[in-house]
Amino acid sequence: MSTPAAGRLTGLTAVVTGGAGGIGRATVARLTADGARVAVLDRAAVGAGPGRADLVIHADVTDAGSLAAAAAQVATRFGRCDLLVVTAGVAVVGTAGDCTDADWDEVFAVNARGAWLTFRAFLPVLNRPARFVTVASAAGLRPMPQLAAYSAAKAALIGLTRSIALDYAADGIRANCVCPGQVSTPLAARVQRDRPPGERSAVAEFADYPVKRAGRPEEVAGAIAYLCGPEAGYVTGSVLAVDGGRTLH
Repeated sequence: MSTPAAGRLTGLTAVVTGGAGGIGRATVARLTADGARVAVLDRAAVGAGPGRADLVIHADVTDAGSLAAAAAQVATRFGRCDLLVVTAGVAVVGTAGDCTDADWDEVFAVNARGAWLTFRAFLPVLNRPARFVTVASAAGLRPMPQLAAYSAAKAALIGLTRSIALDYAADGIRANCVCPGQVSTPLAARVQRDRPPGERSAVAEFADYPVKRAGRPEEVAGAIAYLCGPEAGYVTGSVLAVDGGRTLH
């Protein structure tokens, strides 16, 4: 995986959805350290993004109109987008039988449909060559208990990313997916908090991980930075597990 190198992404413009916190925030910091100009899209309040972001836009990835307006802002400010990174995500704890219609629809609206809407909105302003990187989850490769909607939506996101890789390779767009395991983020903390009594704790769950700890957002951001960089010019349709080995079991 690449290490921070000032200048490796100089002259490139990156857009990061969900960039105000967690993996998204670490990705913004990493891409700016590598020299990219970065626009943050998040439905958190404007100004909630990392201080080093060049542009912060209040946008909702479930709203096509909101994304179209964000793409127009990026085009006006920077002229184009070279790196489109989708980190926005939500999770609801529950089995397939437990989930309400609203739970299921929200998780798919953000995690799967939101990525599709984001790609479609920014496609007209994507430079060529371009990089499209999505953040799915190890749960999309190997489902996690009590996370039926999340696991299913992340599996759908992997399929979407690979379809884009296939359809747009000749157009100069490289599309790849990063699948983190358990990472120390506010979202992961909320999931642990919402688990039913008696469910395995985060510490006990690491019994399934050859690397016996949670990941750090910066480690996932390093994988994203690699896929955004010139070293990954021959990489497309890849599903990169950054999961401490969880999916080996």
